Amino acid sequence: MRFSLALPALILALGMTGAAPAQEGEPAAPLVDEIYIENMAPQPLTFGLSNDNENWDRFGLGAEQVGVFGGSEIWYFLILTDGVELRYRLDTQGSYRMYWNEIDARWDLMTC
Repeated sequence: MRFSLALPALILALGMTGAAPAQEGEPAAPLVDEIYIENMAPQPLTFGLSNDNENWDRFGLGAEQVGVFGGSEIWYFLILTDGVELRYRLDTQGSYRMYWNEIDARWDLMTC
């Protein structure tokens, strides 16, 4: 299990068999086939992940939780907000933060 002491962590795996914990005092960094997704909003986040942009697995993160996803070198991210679909191709070993964009009234993604 991997986690950062700075953030509550929720570990979710897609075919990953295990990972080493972060060293004390250091935030963990994604491994070669991993991505980190953090929900920065005060409300839950539901989204889809895919490695082929066709078959999707659904996941959820609570407020201020971090998910660690592993087992693929290719990642696609899908989120729906009031019927508007946003898709992103994510880089392996990437860290991403989802936040609620008050101006556009939708979820937005930023890289860290």
